[in-house]
Amino acid sequence: LINLASQPRRKKKKSRLQDNHIDSNLGTATSQMMDVETGLSEKALGKRKASDNQDFIDAILPQDAMDQTEDGHVSLAVDQHTMVPMDIDTMPLRAPSEAYVPPPTRRGRERRFPKRYDDFLPCTSTRIPHMPPPPPPPPPAEAPRTPTPPPLRPPSPTIGTFTTNVNEFGMYRVYPTLPSREVEENEELANICDGPGFPTSLPTNLQWEKVSGLSKQPTASMVPSSEELCGSEGVFGPFLNVTIFRLFRWFYTGSNMKSVAEIDRLIHEVIDQPEFDRSHVKGFSTKRILANIDRYLAAASPFSPRYGWKVSQISIPMNCEGVTHGNENDCPKLTVPNVHHRSLVDAIKSALTDESARQFHYTPFKQFWKPSDNAPAEPRQFHYTPFKQFWKPSDNAPAERVITDLFNSDAFYDEHIKLIKRPLTVEEANQPRIETAIAAMMMWSDSTHLANFGNASLWPIYLYFGNLSKYTRAKPTSCAAHHVAYIPSLPADLQTQYMKAFADTTASKDTISHLKRELMQAVWLALLDAEFMHAYEHGIVIKCVDGITRRIFPRFFTYSADYPEKVLLATIKYLAKCPCPTCTTQKKYIPALGTHVDDQRRSHRRQDTAEHQFDIRAARRSIYVLGKGPKSKFVDDILDKDSSTPVVNAFSERLHQHGFNHYNMLVPDLLHEFELGVWKAVFTHLVRILYSKGDNSVQILNERFRDTPSFGETIRHFGRNAAAMTKMPAREFEDLLQCIIPVIENLLPQRHNTIVLNMLFIMSTWHGLAKLRLHTESTLAALKENTRRLGSILREFLKVVCPEYNTKDLPSEEAARARRIANDLKKGKAVGLGQRQSKKTARTGARTQQEDASTAQPSDKTIKTLNLFTYKLHALGHYTDAIWQFGTTDNFSTQTGELEHKKVKSAYSRTNKGASFEKQIAIHHQRESFIRRFGESLARRFSPWSSTSPDTATPSTVSADTSSQAAPHLSTTSNIIPSILSFPSTTAPQYPNESVQPLLFSPQDHYHLPV
Repeated sequence: LINLASQPRRKKKKSRLQDNHIDSNLGTATSQMMDVETGLSEKALGKRKASDNQDFIDAILPQDAMDQTEDGHVSLAVDQHTMVPMDIDTMPLRAPSEAYVPPPTRRGRERRFPKRYDDFLPCTSTRIPHMPPPPPPPPPAEAPRTPTPPPLRPPSPTIGTFTTNVNEFGMYRVYPTLPSREVEENEELANICDGPGFPTSLPTNLQWEKVSGLSKQPTASMVPSSEELCGSEGVFGPFLNVTIFRLFRWFYTGSNMKSVAEIDRLIHEVIDQPEFDRSHVKGFSTKRILANIDRYLAAASPFSPRYGWKVSQISIPMNCEGVTHGNENDCPKLTVPNVHHRSLVDAIKSALTDESARQFHYTPFKQFWKPSDNAPAEPRQFHYTPFKQFWKPSDNAPAERVITDLFNSDAFYDEHIKLIKRPLTVEEANQPRIETAIAAMMMWSDSTHLANFGNASLWPIYLYFGNLSKYTRAKPTSCAAHHVAYIPSLPADLQTQYMKAFADTTASKDTISHLKRELMQAVWLALLDAEFMHAYEHGIVIKCVDGITRRIFPRFFTYSADYPEKVLLATIKYLAKCPCPTCTTQKKYIPALGTHVDDQRRSHRRQDTAEHQFDIRAARRSIYVLGKGPKSKFVDDILDKDSSTPVVNAFSERLHQHGFNHYNMLVPDLLHEFELGVWKAVFTHLVRILYSKGDNSVQILNERFRDTPSFGETIRHFGRNAAAMTKMPAREFEDLLQCIIPVIENLLPQRHNTIVLNMLFIMSTWHGLAKLRLHTESTLAALKENTRRLGSILREFLKVVCPEYNTKDLPSEEAARARRIANDLKKGKAVGLGQRQSKKTARTGARTQQEDASTAQPSDKTIKTLNLFTYKLHALGHYTDAIWQFGTTDNFSTQTGELEHKKVKSAYSRTNKGASFEKQIAIHHQRESFIRRFGESLARRFSPWSSTSPDTATPSTVSADTSSQAAPHLSTTSNIIPSILSFPSTTAPQYPNESVQPLLFSPQDHYHLPV
């Protein structure tokens, strides 16, 4: 820059080589390309480039640092050996110059600058991590006044509106309380720099030897000492040395199958390393190293939960029809051993002290947006505090709300306000005020098969934290899931225990179903123990990974599961009179989807009231005390009005007194309810219609799908027979929906073709809106309107099109029905070809039924029609409200939990496949997490170029200005960027009904900051 500053303002015509040299220094290669294209003369180029050079110098150098000599040269007003520091971040922004418009061609055609040459300008609020923040502006002069004596303790936080400045993209945030820090996505230099050799995305699993420079040619300053690399007491702890650590990291990462890629990883990551030494593996024993890891985890390790997994025994009361007892406690107990689970408090502590916690956000905020050509990137950090986002289409238009994640949804934001307004407990009153934050707990659970053959299965419960960005949570490599429990099945000796308790009486089918419901709630009662309840009410004081001590309150927000598991969690009957776990809409009204009356019925939400709990206790008393059956008329008369079951909900028993309604956390599931639900049913019935025509329509449909080109990894190539739907996952059904309109066109008569195409277009539109990753008020209104249209077109399709075709079972459905009949015959059940038969019919013998099943003709197929009386169709009307409450659907999709199943299946392959495989899976998961965190610790310890700022929090300093209109600014060692806050905001437009309150206390006295 100094050399450029010494250049004269006006120069004679340079050679093309000199011009190229100057252009490379100034970064104007793109302008030169356009000049060549437009055919400008070299003289014009020289004049314009000289002007550009001067404009560039004026922009980066202060005016008082330049002197112009008589000959036109510009010199710096500094000493010869002195470099003047330039505070670029605090310079006033210059108005952007007008875009260069190339002259028209000879024929008058307008020339346009190619979009690929447009530079992406980073946001001015971007903080370069390795550079110190700019000093705060000096406070305005103020008349002397009597100093205010310091308070004994910081005052309570004021809930108002604290607005940040608007950036180039029109984005700004509105906080309800002063945040202790603001986490941005630009925490690494790779995010704010660009170059041909730079990575396009941040690596998810950094290797410590690579980030520390220990790849091929390590330097003496970068290589750990021999004392650190070797010895059990050194840096590698239970791994003894660096070679064994790399070997075990290779073992617990990647694929379990031996492949070419895994051999390459073994060579490059273990053997072909400068520290590899054959003496490191002399006398090596895998069992001994694993035992060292387990002992290391059992001790007070900084990388693992302090107590780890627990093995408990659960007891469930058993009932028998006709057997009475004095009370429920006198009933015989069914013992369920070997229930593997973790303490939820330990899982929360582990998450907050993990490396991912360095990305937490602590204060909720609303975000507004003015649209621009370049949309800002979504944050990838962990949010400790929720916020709300808004979109402002123009200066005069009202601000529009934007929803992207759980931490800017209504549920998180409102819970944060509720937590701030609550009265302090005695424990909090006797301690210094510290920042209060929420650990947003998002639960997933689903049963999965662990092997292709056999009946080995696992029913895990996963814990995610909604403070973390959904893009991080969705990646299995981010290790954002915390395994907290493995739900067991009923013991194999159930009937033996039951007969011993009730004089050789076996348990009925209804009794076994009741015990399954009791088992689910018993597992959650074990998780919601006394330690967790104390943390729920009083919080957990944790020194987080960023060095700040906070009081963390765990709160449940969502529980993602498929419908059979939702029924267990909501303690309602399966597809009964009121099948929905969140509202009391009756099954007979489900086809009225999208109507005004349907919206009114949905407004009757399920509530965990005292009257409902009284009915549950009355029903249980009739079962355990009076000897009634779980499905007896006496019990149904009490609970049938809302299809409840006589089971005490664990969340109701523990959290009802704190105002928690467990029905609200059961969120919709787009994967099972639409892609594998409504859409699959509609597509299946369309194939039935094509089969009923009797021509080659099905073959044409399959041929058109095969001819559909793929689109990267988004739309994959369809198989040979798409209409058969053989072993088709949910993503392929999604691809079918996106491509079916041109495929099925004109395969039906014109009067039906129009209705079918309209239906498919509306379904595609609804699916696209429901899967948006960023929602605004406009898109949510469009989703609600398309829900109304979807219900209307489905009813029209069922009324107009379906009666015209005699649709029956598909070949695959017919084969599946024959297999069910054969399996029932093996079990001694008497069944017919289309329906169950009575015991009297079964006496005719199984041989006749086998002959009938084997000789069944196509005319014996069951008549099929499109069924609209399903919960999955009813659930589509709840998506708009769920997005408002908990964020977009990819936040709580069961697809996230399905991806985590890969880890437990991988761990199962490392077990001995014995009866205790659950314990072994838990141990392998703990070891894998330990190795990952151990590697992250090594990466921080040996990294010679850390681009992030120090993590240790230091007390902040405050300027002398305490005016309510002055923006607070902290010292350079504070965790908050003071220049972004303004109280009140003078640049950001306000959202309606939001009042901006001035800062009534200094940041040092604020409860968010350490004092």
